Amino acid sequence: MNIINKFTKSNLKKNKKRTIVTTIGVALSTALICAVAGMIMSFQNTLVEYAKKEYGNYHACYMNIPNNQIKYIKDNVQVESSFYSKTLGYAKLEGSKNEDKPYVYVIGMDDIALKENGFTITKGRMPENDTELVISRHIEYNGRVYLDIGDTITLDIGTRQDGTGYILDQSNPYRTWVDYSGDGDGEKQATYEELQTEESIVNTTKKTYKIVGIIERPNMNIEDYRAPGYTVLTYMTDEQILNSSSLQDSYGTNVSILLKKPTESRETLKGISRVLKENTGKSYEVLKNDSLLESQGGLSDNSLQVVYTLRSYNNWNNNSK
Repeated sequence: MNIINKFTKSNLKKNKKRTIVTTIGVALSTALICAVAGMIMSFQNTLVEYAKKEYGNYHACYMNIPNNQIKYIKDNVQVESSFYSKTLGYAKLEGSKNEDKPYVYVIGMDDIALKENGFTITKGRMPENDTELVISRHIEYNGRVYLDIGDTITLDIGTRQDGTGYILDQSNPYRTWVDYSGDGDGEKQATYEELQTEESIVNTTKKTYKIVGIIERPNMNIEDYRAPGYTVLTYMTDEQILNSSSLQDSYGTNVSILLKKPTESRETLKGISRVLKENTGKSYEVLKNDSLLESQGGLSDNSLQVVYTLRSYNNWNNNSK
């Protein structure tokens, strides 16, 4: 070992210029690698923060879950944290000029849900109790109904259902819906006249709110372009949500979760869904926050489809050579 050290030192002394150039090259290469790695990390962090702001700080939301099943979601070993919201129901929006969007969609949220669902306040503040309401400014721009902070509004909130008694939600457009009555017909297209007689809001409860804030139109996970109701928010404690009996119990509790390992989201979410189906015999809708999952290394179904397509093309291309 001493001989090798002596030979190395001797060689470095004899070739001082080469040694200096090599040392500078190694230093520059190391600095470049560190800079690129830092840029990648910074870019990823930017994407993560953007996804949280625009779409919410959660990885998935299980919709309308019975309260006795919530523990199988929030207590899963792969779930880091959870928060709750509840669909309180629908009410007619008097004066709405959009024939495809005649309702307000009332959601009760706990304080974490109000903070982490990506809402942007444009005026006023978030609700602090269950008699205060935040509305979307989309009501004015799209529905031509003019409401402002300080106004009171009385709503007949109830369960939206079709002529078969099937409960409808934001995923069911006003002029069409999916028929799950058991006759196997699949999607049912309804004419405007049919829908006027067949769709209704039942089991209504009158509730008066004071408007305390206005938000930007909610993200697509909460209110997509086909949604029949303008989203409005009120505050509820976890106890109120989990023991709600004052308004609508037709809709269960929405449970939003953050995962410990976003890269393993597909396996985790499938596992939770499987447990819920085994317990209840029903499949529940899961809204995935694809933007946040993808920015943290988890691939959405659409991203995976692209990967599978590219892989299939590559295999076909190699076999054809």
